[in-house]
Amino acid sequence: MQVAIRRAMQADAPIMADIHARSWRAAYEGIVSPEGIEQAVARQPQRWERLLAQQQESYLALVSGVPAGLIRFGACRDADLPEAGEIYAIYMAPEFMGKGCGAALMRFALETLRNRGFDTIAVWVLRDNKNAGNFYRHFGFLPDGAVQTLDLCGPVEAIRCRLDLSGTSGYL
Repeated sequence: MQVAIRRAMQADAPIMADIHARSWRAAYEGIVSPEGIEQAVARQPQRWERLLAQQQESYLALVSGVPAGLIRFGACRDADLPEAGEIYAIYMAPEFMGKGCGAALMRFALETLRNRGFDTIAVWVLRDNKNAGNFYRHFGFLPDGAVQTLDLCGPVEAIRCRLDLSGTSGYL
């Protein structure tokens, strides 16, 4: 599968919101309450408009010109990891899940973050999202002990995973 990755533009906000919403519905069913999913989905159009208007670094993956997934990354937002990079979000359209597009996005993000001098990369994942946990483990991310409880119409636990990039190149 040939994946093209490009920086998202303001005009992509509806596409980003659609991918994000459909991914949440597919990936979080049974993990987050239906109400929590729909509340989060309802916020996505305005959220993506704001993120892209602020020129938040976001990328769109295309397969044969069809929007397939998205990724956001940058410096880590956690106070205890001031020198780390972070994967803020990675979402795939359900029809592209498990087909290599997410891996292409992750390799792109890890290479970009490494080139910016980040040797440690963090990502937060819902504890019960086994598919996402397996995806991150495939790239070498491991839980680091940090946990937070999110309120998504009920408590949902997220764990932080970290990847040490110093001296490695196998993920690329």
